[in-house]
Amino acid sequence: MRHTTRHKLLAISAFLVLMGCTSTKKPELKVRPSLTILNSTSQDPEELADLIVKSLVSEQDPKKALTDRLDNIFNPKIREGVILPLYDLLREETLKEVLIEYYVKRPIEVFGDDFVGRVLSKNENVSGFLEMMLASGTPKGRLQIENYFKQKTSLSQLEMLQFSEILLDGGRFSESARVLAKVLYQLEGEYLARGEFASAELDFYQKDYAGAVEKLVDYLPQDRYREESVDMLVDGLILMDDLNKAFRYLKVYATYKNDDEPKIHVLRGKLFLFAKNYRESHKQWARAKDLGSRDEQYWLLSFFLSHYFPEGIPDSDMGPFLAWHKGRLSGTGLDLVRYDIYLDQYQKLSRHKQELVPRLRPFSRQTP
Repeated sequence: MRHTTRHKLLAISAFLVLMGCTSTKKPELKVRPSLTILNSTSQDPEELADLIVKSLVSEQDPKKALTDRLDNIFNPKIREGVILPLYDLLREETLKEVLIEYYVKRPIEVFGDDFVGRVLSKNENVSGFLEMMLASGTPKGRLQIENYFKQKTSLSQLEMLQFSEILLDGGRFSESARVLAKVLYQLEGEYLARGEFASAELDFYQKDYAGAVEKLVDYLPQDRYREESVDMLVDGLILMDDLNKAFRYLKVYATYKNDDEPKIHVLRGKLFLFAKNYRESHKQWARAKDLGSRDEQYWLLSFFLSHYFPEGIPDSDMGPFLAWHKGRLSGTGLDLVRYDIYLDQYQKLSRHKQELVPRLRPFSRQTP
């Protein structure tokens, strides 16, 4: 019985081979760039881009595969260097869109000095590349971008929005407002949200704090705008002498964060300082310091508190505001667009040095 069954199985196997239902060929291995290659600083960006594109050919889902490859590039120089050659080598428009969108959602911290020039010289999908640069902050080569827009005979709605944002980031508020006014109510969806947020920023920087606050509260629930919104809400309400409302909006912001979010302690410290609760302000500052806070708001609070706790605030915690502390005229390392706001707040301190203000004021409202 066993013998018969064995022969039947052999016969069936032979039949399947003859019919081509089985194969002796080994499955092809998908060649993927190794993590070492993806992050080697000596790797030529064009060679790496070529390697990535070739690795997508055998993938069932090339969009996901492209995202996976990009996820595995950790070296900042390689992350930036591969963008343009990869864009050139990708043949499918959908994959080019995936590439642009990837860097919009996962921004590069700083683009190189020549990136803008290379994008403009390509003159292909400039608005797409600008989206990824704007996602990283104010792009280097801002004046080049302004000139590019000014030389174009017509601008799309997205390009007008981008032009307005570039002008705003450069402190050119009146020009930014004029460009934005031409396009704002033609925008839809996310572009409309961006346009209205830019409008709120323009109100804030032109010192219409009431108008800015009214618009900014709607952006606290939105991940993309939450951090900038809470900064402007707190700063604007301090200058409006409405600390209770500022505390209230900071509490709303805190519902989206955990208790150990350094920014919460920095902004609380700032509000307690202007409420003249100096001990609590210092306590919040110390907590933020322990949590590793080292940004412009933290440095500013450190400088402010140095007027009340001269022995308790190290120079190293004031960042670029150390120049102010030493009585030196300087805007080095500061966001000059916010310079006016910081100086106006300084004048509201009960212990500010009045003789320092006229020396610092010449830097305000200068275009970076």
